Amino acid sequence: MNSLVKKALQLMVVLGVISSMNAFAAEEEFPGRKLFESVNVLELDEFHQNLDKYTVVDARTKYEYKVLHIEGALHVDLGDRQCVEKIRALHDETGKPLVFYCNGHTCYKSYKIAAKAYDGGIQDVSVYDAGVLNWLKAYPEQSTLLGETPADTRKLISEEDFRSHLLSAKEFASMVHAGGHKTLDIRGLLQRRSGGLFIVETNIPLDDEQAMNSYLDRIKSENQSLLIYDMAGKQIRWFQYELKKRGIRDYHFLEGGVRGFIQSTRKKK
Repeated sequence: MNSLVKKALQLMVVLGVISSMNAFAAEEEFPGRKLFESVNVLELDEFHQNLDKYTVVDARTKYEYKVLHIEGALHVDLGDRQCVEKIRALHDETGKPLVFYCNGHTCYKSYKIAAKAYDGGIQDVSVYDAGVLNWLKAYPEQSTLLGETPADTRKLISEEDFRSHLLSAKEFASMVHAGGHKTLDIRGLLQRRSGGLFIVETNIPLDDEQAMNSYLDRIKSENQSLLIYDMAGKQIRWFQYELKKRGIRDYHFLEGGVRGFIQSTRKKK
């Protein structure tokens, strides 16, 4: 075997190892890709370069969409019972392929709604699964934050501020059981089908604006401490803007939401 052939084979082996490592890293960072293998995925730059070719749909709650969304994106909540009909109407109206997004990485809403669309007979669907926050950081000029476009990133709650309010599953459960706090589940009805995590808690979906306003008014007036959780630790990030606007300071979030809580419990076993 001559030296050139040998070097070429070595290079092929190295490239194969790198490719395998990249695939493994993607699975670790985006666990939904393995669970929804049939769903076509667009990476951030590819999505941005071809943005005009797609009808972009935000699959999160209306509340999250109002806080931050990709400029020009339309909204269809995965939890809406008529979501497939609404998706089909958008597809027929625009005549473009659909791209769904959500909070990204460990949020599965974009995959789920894409799978629903596909099952409903709409074939040209994809997901951008890196999430709206990654889009904002890369393209603030094409993002709408708190009703303003381009997005003023100075108004974005810092990662340090957000993480300072996170509690591990053990810490969160200990505070719930210790008492002296109000526990709030902000998941929607679809996510809450299996019930809540704790016996003493209140469930108010983010989109139930009237009930949420009333509840937060009472929390503020009574100076209560809040323990808050969602499904995957994503919605809480956007809920924090409302808490700050109201001047509510004594609150904590469950890191990783229900999904993280369950994983933590399994590890103990």
